[in-house]
Amino acid sequence: MRSVAEIEVEVTPNPSPQPNGGSGLRLGTVVLIATIAIAALGLTVAVIVLDNALDGRIRDRTIFGVALMVIGFLGPIMAVVALRRRRSLRQMGLHQWGSLVLFPGSFLVLWPIAFLMYAVLGPVGKPIISYTPTFIVSFNPEGRPQCNAQGSFGGSEQIGPGEVRADGVLVNGSFDFYYRVFPDESGIRAVTLTGEIECAEGKRVELRGELLLAEKFWFRIEGPAGAVLVIDDQPRVAPILLEAGTHRVVVRRISGE
Repeated sequence: MRSVAEIEVEVTPNPSPQPNGGSGLRLGTVVLIATIAIAALGLTVAVIVLDNALDGRIRDRTIFGVALMVIGFLGPIMAVVALRRRRSLRQMGLHQWGSLVLFPGSFLVLWPIAFLMYAVLGPVGKPIISYTPTFIVSFNPEGRPQCNAQGSFGGSEQIGPGEVRADGVLVNGSFDFYYRVFPDESGIRAVTLTGEIECAEGKRVELRGELLLAEKFWFRIEGPAGAVLVIDDQPRVAPILLEAGTHRVVVRRISGE
């Protein structure tokens, strides 16, 4: 029989207190929600910037616009990564919630910086994406031609056609027509069209004049089929790429086709 002194008492050590993960969990939740919100906003802005770049807007074709697009399109990926990392940390019982702040939480800082640079430096940046503007001749429901230039021109003005009506009906004849975009900072107008519109019997409409281009342009005709395009006395098929310079243009169609 063993004496009391010889009895070994095994004492189970008390488990060391675990760090409280409550604050880390809350931090991870905040980072996750903020990442999803910024990702949604960034994706929306990226789509808008891309659409503007395709329309020729200069700011959106600079390095700052491209960077904002790239970061914005990466937003959904960052949101998915944040969600997966948060679930992994909870399942594994880890308490390194601060790592979410570094990645992908850094996206929360990167996107606002990119947006600020785009807003401040974008207007003075140089385009890195090439773009060729488009000059469009379309026809309204009454068959009268209308012009429009797609690009970063700040607007345009159109005079004519000087339509004459009798009892609400369009009168046939020839009418002066003038279209031009606003000048740039150096006073140059990228496109100017001066000519006339002739409305004849049988709903035949013809636009003819001189088209002055300061740069390359795509020439396009929109509307019902049946329009005939003649440029510099040569039949052409739209769309066609025109070099800078002066071109004699004739657009002829039968209204209502």
